[in-house]
Amino acid sequence: MKTNLLFPCILLLGLFVLIGCGKDEGNDAQKSEISLDSKQLFFEAEVGEQSIVVTSNGEWSVSGTSDWCTVSPENGGEGETVIQIIVQENTGETDRSCMLTFTSGTATEILEIVQYAPVNTHYVDMDFDDTDHVSIDYYNESTGELHVSYADGMSMPEVSSDDVIVLPYSNDYGSMIRIVKSVSSQGNELILQTDRGTMSNLFENMEFALATNPSMKPDNSGRAVSRSGVPVRIVTPQTISVMHSDGTRQVLYDSRSVTRNLCDGNAHIGYQQDWSGTDLYNGELGTLSWKNCSFDLGLDSYIYFWFGDNYLSQDNIWGFQYYVEGNLNLDLLLIYEFETAPSNELDNLVAQNVIPIQVTFLVGNVPVTVDVQVDLRSYLKMDAEAKISAEAGFYFNYMIGRLGLNWNKDNMDPPQVIQNFGQPSYGLHDPVFNAQGSFHMKGGFYPHISLFFNKLLGPWLSVLPYLQVDLEAGMQVTGSGNDQYLGWKADFGAGLSYNVGIDWAFRKSDNELWSYHDGLQDIDNTYQNLFTAPYSVTLLSPSNGTPLVVGSPVEVQFKASAYSPLTPTQEYDCEWVTICLESTSGGKLSDEFVTTDEYGIAKVTWTPQDVNDKLIARIVDKEGQEINSAEFVPTLQGYDIQLLSPQNGDLLENGFPIGVSFLVTNKAVEETPATPVSGVEVSFSNGEKVVSDDKGVAFTQWVPSFEQPTLTAYIEQPVTDTDGNISMVRLAETTFIPKLIQTSISLLSPVDGYVMRPGEQAEVCFLVQYATDGQTLPSSDRSVRFSSKGGFSANAKTDADGKVMVNWSPANAGDVLTAEVLSAEGETIASAAFTPTIESTLIKLVSPSNGQHLTEGEPVTVTFQTYSSPGNMPVQGETVTFVQQGNGNLSVISAVSDSKGYVSVIWTPEKGGSLTAVLESNGAQAAFLPSWEDSSIVGHWRGIHYKDDVDDMDIPSSLSIIANFESNGYWSISYGGSEDDSSFAGNSWNILDNVLYLYNSGTLTGLFTIKELTDNRLVLYNKSDDTGYWEITFERMNPEEVSKEFRTVFRNGTDEYLKWRRIFDQLFFK
Repeated sequence: MKTNLLFPCILLLGLFVLIGCGKDEGNDAQKSEISLDSKQLFFEAEVGEQSIVVTSNGEWSVSGTSDWCTVSPENGGEGETVIQIIVQENTGETDRSCMLTFTSGTATEILEIVQYAPVNTHYVDMDFDDTDHVSIDYYNESTGELHVSYADGMSMPEVSSDDVIVLPYSNDYGSMIRIVKSVSSQGNELILQTDRGTMSNLFENMEFALATNPSMKPDNSGRAVSRSGVPVRIVTPQTISVMHSDGTRQVLYDSRSVTRNLCDGNAHIGYQQDWSGTDLYNGELGTLSWKNCSFDLGLDSYIYFWFGDNYLSQDNIWGFQYYVEGNLNLDLLLIYEFETAPSNELDNLVAQNVIPIQVTFLVGNVPVTVDVQVDLRSYLKMDAEAKISAEAGFYFNYMIGRLGLNWNKDNMDPPQVIQNFGQPSYGLHDPVFNAQGSFHMKGGFYPHISLFFNKLLGPWLSVLPYLQVDLEAGMQVTGSGNDQYLGWKADFGAGLSYNVGIDWAFRKSDNELWSYHDGLQDIDNTYQNLFTAPYSVTLLSPSNGTPLVVGSPVEVQFKASAYSPLTPTQEYDCEWVTICLESTSGGKLSDEFVTTDEYGIAKVTWTPQDVNDKLIARIVDKEGQEINSAEFVPTLQGYDIQLLSPQNGDLLENGFPIGVSFLVTNKAVEETPATPVSGVEVSFSNGEKVVSDDKGVAFTQWVPSFEQPTLTAYIEQPVTDTDGNISMVRLAETTFIPKLIQTSISLLSPVDGYVMRPGEQAEVCFLVQYATDGQTLPSSDRSVRFSSKGGFSANAKTDADGKVMVNWSPANAGDVLTAEVLSAEGETIASAAFTPTIESTLIKLVSPSNGQHLTEGEPVTVTFQTYSSPGNMPVQGETVTFVQQGNGNLSVISAVSDSKGYVSVIWTPEKGGSLTAVLESNGAQAAFLPSWEDSSIVGHWRGIHYKDDVDDMDIPSSLSIIANFESNGYWSISYGGSEDDSSFAGNSWNILDNVLYLYNSGTLTGLFTIKELTDNRLVLYNKSDDTGYWEITFERMNPEEVSKEFRTVFRNGTDEYLKWRRIFDQLFFK
């Protein structure tokens, strides 16, 4: 199977084997110089030899050699000399060292030689690498039984109980550590019973470090010093291999087949993978995916161990340190689009063991295999609302200074995190942004690196580069329209986090893992803001200072931009930004909020209100806090309007018209004075509209009232918005605010009813007041006009107390004096009257009473009485003249009333006559109206009244009517019932000039024309404006018929009876 080790994007764990290469030093003839290409050499316990290069500008020599460490040659000359350092076998139990001093003239250099003691181990090499002669015939991991066969003639290793072996790599039992419990053999086959082991069982009383790069140091002071006082033994890889899924191994590096000079510092293993287009989240709510996603990760590893004094103990590991160093190159561009409100926190395994690496170290003769498992994981934490769609991303280069764990049994529990990071170098992908809502996201792809020591789990770490997006949106709507806003803000950033831990399986029991997880931590100083949107708003057009006329609409354009600190001179168009607009003087806006288009441009139609108006555009965040703002400040010209007359505060009468004048001018700008403007339409709050005249004056008639106590004059102009709707914008206005009053006048003296006689003079006083603001005050200097029914007329003005007086004499009874408060135009504002009681003499009939039956030619004494009104007291001495109607004789023509007011005359009348008494002093009259006996009408009469005789009356078609006239003056008219039920009756009747007069107790109750009267026939006729024309014909009835008739007519109480009674009232007795 062919493996391409360099394939596009994400991750790599690169394990570098770097050993320093020597540098040439120049010569300086002026002083002694000497240098070595290495300052330290390290040897295992066996006999060994290493070479170094000595460079000098003169003769040199070496000192400090010992019996176990020699140098060849021990001296040399100018230039470069390759020398050999030879050590003898170290058979002791401790490490040893010496210092070799190289001297050239006055210059010296020190070379430290360290030889380690033999590896203290109970490991037995089973020769598993000799696969041609050695094979595993049987292995059962659960029971621990192992059968190993050796070729004929091959000696088998000596194995005892508690020895430790390491199985060869394979898919079945690769590199596992086993502790031998018992040993037996059958021929060429060893039969071992084993238990599971860990690295704790391989070594005893040892410190060493496994490093892919021997120059790695745990701190800046140099190579770590062991507890024996010498630098810690550093073991570099013997082999580096890729372990394929089919169980085969591809060796990438083998120290036994390359020269040191070719290998040290040059072995480079790099891995790349391209995960572009991979989804971080894909569900019903939307998607979050990578448009670009590539990794290039190269790391060196350093692993330090300190083993205790009992290799069979479960706690034989006394100290441990692990860290990585290297580079990380990254290119991420994220696309996200959500429709509603997802909330997720995910940490998913994307690909397991992307590139399985196995590194084999020989610690002495003990093989230690480190399997490096690199899992690709995706990290996502997000919370989104509403609808968002965006692209945002970055690329960077980063040096991972150091990341790992340090632990020892004495003073580091829990382990100490090792972290030393550099500053990343960022680049920016052009962002594309469209959002409505809120979105918070932190996510990325990252490698999760785990180490397995001889297939047992050990430390792990992750370096997590992330892209972070924070979007917040908010709005506020108020009923009044004040303090409203709509805004959002998005910040894109990138940074690094790390996570380290250990799941230690160095113990025998599978269920006794010792674990430590540090948790996800952000790396200090690595977060970089990549992009902020929106960032600013600027005015596009028109420019500030553009001349405009107040009230004229203008289209204004603003532009919203985003910003990246990585490209500070470049602006990014920002779409979907809501710009909040405000006209400082209340000018008309087509929209209070406008949204930018794909170019970041927003347009609004603005109609300025006055010359100081300006347009402010703001972008705000979700709390309504301003992010940035811009202003459009044109040079404005407009109108002004001011009150001419009357003046504010003047007293005006409620409900009475008054002329009000205003002056229209152009708006004063800076030092330019205002001048009158003609031809401008001015509207008033009373609904009137006028055009200013050639002097700029606008005049209107106004009727002030308490419901409309002020008058506003304004100039306005129609404005059409983007939807075609027309509204009016006021360019100028002013309000006339008078002091509104209500005038009243009242009589002070004398009071109404004061008794006077005609011609008697009295001084009459009235009080004029006005009410305003809840107070009633006297009104001085007000014009008052006096008049009376008797023809009196006068004018006067109120004094300081609001009083006004006039002398007046009533002309006659019923005379009344009226006082009227006048306006400046002579209109009546308020009025009051003085109504006295005028004492006068009247006359009335005393005897006989009206309707009394008289007989023609028989004299009758008629008495009248004069009396006062009011008071009804007799008045003596009044001359009364008597006037008769018809022919007759009077005993006197006039007479004077006596002490009781009586005055009498003897009257001998003719049939049909009447008598009237007239007061000479004032013409008052009283009449005596007698009745006359007429045998032709005395008796009972029956008539029929028909509906057709009355128009539009809802009555029965006909009704019987019975009339009765008696010689003693009694009369009655009955209908619809018996005679006792009749509602119409009286005690006197009279016929005069063919007119029938009906009286009841002296009061005339009916008046009818006799159209025809014979012994057996009577026709009564009436015509009036109220009842129209009607006529009823009666026939005389004999006594027997009268009794029968009253028994057969309609009974009282029926519906028809009630209807006829109502109509009878109208026809006869209205």
